[in-house]
Amino acid sequence: MSTDVLARVRPGRLAAAVVAVFALSAAVGFAAAAQGAAPAPLVTGPYPAGLRAAADALEAATGAGGTGYQFEVEQRQAEDALPGGPEIALYDPSDKAKVTGHTAHFYVNSTVVRGRVAPGALWMEMRVGPGEGVAADFDKAPPMWAVIWRDQTAWRNEGQGWFRADTSPGVGMDPVTAARLPGMLRNLSNVTDIGPATLQGGAKARHYAGLADIADFPGVVASDGAPFTESPVRVDVWVDQLGRVVRIEATARNLNEAEYNLHVDTVITFSYTAAGPVPDPAPLAPADMLPNP
Repeated sequence: MSTDVLARVRPGRLAAAVVAVFALSAAVGFAAAAQGAAPAPLVTGPYPAGLRAAADALEAATGAGGTGYQFEVEQRQAEDALPGGPEIALYDPSDKAKVTGHTAHFYVNSTVVRGRVAPGALWMEMRVGPGEGVAADFDKAPPMWAVIWRDQTAWRNEGQGWFRADTSPGVGMDPVTAARLPGMLRNLSNVTDIGPATLQGGAKARHYAGLADIADFPGVVASDGAPFTESPVRVDVWVDQLGRVVRIEATARNLNEAEYNLHVDTVITFSYTAAGPVPDPAPLAPADMLPNP
């Protein structure tokens, strides 16, 4: 089940769903600017060993005896007028029937997420993201939800305490996406090896790009979002010198919006320092604070 979390200002239209179906048991970082060379020619020989190694490293980190990893995600959503198409109407916040102007570009909203995953368990927290052109600051961002998955049980916290849940909010890297991520890294099409890159902070990495079936990277919009997301989607991947994925970027177009280009820009970064155990879901929410079934 998908639920919109990015409210539209304009009436009668909904933003892309970024709440994930909580069905699998792994999740995976925050934007760190990266610089690379111009796109290289398509890889025509063997599939890049760096991408295969990154897939193997993710599986090892979440398998039995693995040390897990931490992640941060920044996802921004905007809408642009199509070439030759109408501009986007802007509405008076106090009177949704009153048009105050038109624009070729409309910034919808953003969300930020951070969390960690250990073998068979995950914790993640989602917060309201910054405005357009504003750098993300997770610690100062207003909270939205938190999620714990452990012992084959999903828990959710909306601010009043933890309760069992069948679904979980997720953005960019949700449990379903994380479980499929190694397969995506092994199966990109039209791959280019862009070459060496230096990430913010000086870390060295190798930059690859390719096309992914949206079913292999569903969290770019929503874990069940394949039917309303343009596919394939271009994915940029950075792999560090130890063969671990450290950054992924993608932009996906939501096909529910036919008049305009409604797109979601996703940046995920990964950290492999000791993630530590996933916390227990405590305290529990009072019975009278539980959401309606």
